[in-house]
Formats: sequence, structure tokens, C-alpha cells
Amino acid sequence: YVVDDENRYSVGIYTQADWRFIDRIKIIVGLQGNIVEDVDFDVVPRIGIIINPITQLIIKLLYSQAFRAPFLHELYINHPVLIGNKDLVPEKVHTIDLGVNLKFDKLQTGINGFYSKQVDIIIQDRSNPVVPFYNNFGEVTFLGYPVEPVKIG
Repeated sequence: YVVDDENRYSVGIYTQADWRFIDRIKIIVGLQGNIVEDVDFDVVPRIGIIINPITQLIIKLLYSQAFRAPFLHELYINHPVLIGNKDLVPEKVHTIDLGVNLKFDKLQTGINGFYSKQVDIIIQDRSNPVVPFYNNFGEVTFLGYPVEPVKIG
């Protein structure tokens, strides 16, 4: 029995609007609709603000989500050593980005941070000692502070 995603119907639709609220403030709003065969319709948002209080200083705050539908084998495989789960929900990642950057004619640097939380992670659940099965389980958090090196020139 072969289960593959090669011919699975899926469509992603994305729209985004940017507004220059006032000369130094930009608002970003976006939505992505995900249509995947055998999975409920899902929408993930994106929203953000970028502020230039002075020409050389850029401050950004962004929030976004990402989406991963279960693969067909995670839903439907029926094998003596692994069973699918038709009740799986998509994995999602929620991310907040914060950045402060300086940009002059011949000098650029910045520090940016992100906080991401992945939820409904699809795993092989081995709590059944006879046959493992796919299940949504837990969450994981990522935290990072990439620093942009000073660029001169």
C-alpha cells in the first residue's frame, strides 16, 4: 500500500497590504489561506510595523504564523510497524521578530531578535508498545538574537 503526496491537491493564497501610516510609520497586514486535500481550510496571519523615527534608525516589530499540513502517510499509512492518524491537525509556528538597525551612508549595523513557538508537532507516538502511530504532541520554543555585523563602505 503506497501513500504519497505527489498528486495531492493543495493551494496557498497569500495577500498582503502595506500602508505608510505617516511618513515614518509603515503598517503591514497579510493573510495566507491554505487549502490542502484531507485537511481543514486554514488561515495564517502576518502583521507588522516598521518605524523610522529618524532617517538612520529602523525599528521593526513583526508577527507571523506558518503552517504545515500533515503528509498523507502521517494521516493514512496502515502498516504493521506504523499507523497513520486521520485526526491530525496541521503544525503551526508563531513568530515575533523585533529589530533595531542603524544605516548611514557608509556604515550599517543592527540587532534583531526572534521568538518562535511551534505547536501541534506531528511525531511518531510510541506510547503504544505494539504499534506506533502519528500524533500531534507538544510544542517547542526557539529564541534567537542574530547580530548584523558592522558593514562599512
